[in-house]
Amino acid sequence: MKIHVIMFVAIVMAASIQAQPPCMPDYPSFYFAIARPVSVPELDTEMPNEVRSGLVALDSISRTYGRTKVDSILDARPDWDDTVQTFLKYLTILTDYNPLALLRHANTTEYRPYSHYRDIRIGIAGAIEQYSPSKSLDAALTSSDYIALVTVNDTVGLIDTGAKIARTVRVVSSTVDSAIYGRVFPACDQLHMATTSEHERRCLTFNIHFETIYKARSEKNLPRDAITIASKMPLPGRQYLVFLFLYPVCRDADTAYISIRPASWIGSECGLFEVVDSKVVDTTDYFGLGTNPSVNDVISIINSRIRQIVSYQSLTLWK
Repeated sequence: MKIHVIMFVAIVMAASIQAQPPCMPDYPSFYFAIARPVSVPELDTEMPNEVRSGLVALDSISRTYGRTKVDSILDARPDWDDTVQTFLKYLTILTDYNPLALLRHANTTEYRPYSHYRDIRIGIAGAIEQYSPSKSLDAALTSSDYIALVTVNDTVGLIDTGAKIARTVRVVSSTVDSAIYGRVFPACDQLHMATTSEHERRCLTFNIHFETIYKARSEKNLPRDAITIASKMPLPGRQYLVFLFLYPVCRDADTAYISIRPASWIGSECGLFEVVDSKVVDTTDYFGLGTNPSVNDVISIINSRIRQIVSYQSLTLWK
């Protein structure tokens, strides 16, 4: 059995109107649950060799090095060297193959990891900022679990009374028109196109917080009045190029509860780029193609960068 089939069986969706996770009874918004594996890495004979090698190496790093050590390894790089490019290569391969497998590994009950893939992402961010030949694209890839072209089906507004800051939530349900990065999805909410086969219609449900968008635009010195922020919230019937990441809500002995959120630090559109008449609204030219590029051109440069990263011939690490 392939690992992506195992992932779909293990995941249970929970709509915002359903019961809250037991480990956070005041959490009102969307989440899904994954069973925490008792043994990692979870390998499969049908996995590509580089996926298998990457999971084994990730497990070794997680058992050996803490986050501080991972940071120091990557911070010490003098340039865009073999170590940085190899970390980036395998992080990209593993995320694209199955972001949920990485998530399960980070939530194993076998041991408490000293570090996991999120620490590698954080550690490599500095090297990208300093040395990457494609800073914007590499930053988007290393901080996203999913990049997809989606059409919004429905939104639900909520107030998270248990949150300290990000309290105003919109739960967005969408159809995946094109999966660009991250190929295995949580099973669809039964209220919206119930399916678990990646050969059938796919969907993504995610939470977006008004306060998070406000903060991200403040840090970029962009307009952040209430009308502007409201205009950035996804609306039913509209299409978006989204950059999303898996966010841990809480976990108990056997289960981890996860939400999906936009990577709000990506571009002026905070990880949610509206597509109008097949053109991407990119007001600050994040992708380097102008402020209103063709969506096909944007997808093309993302795919091209992914191919460049994963085709790198590593000299030493993870062979």
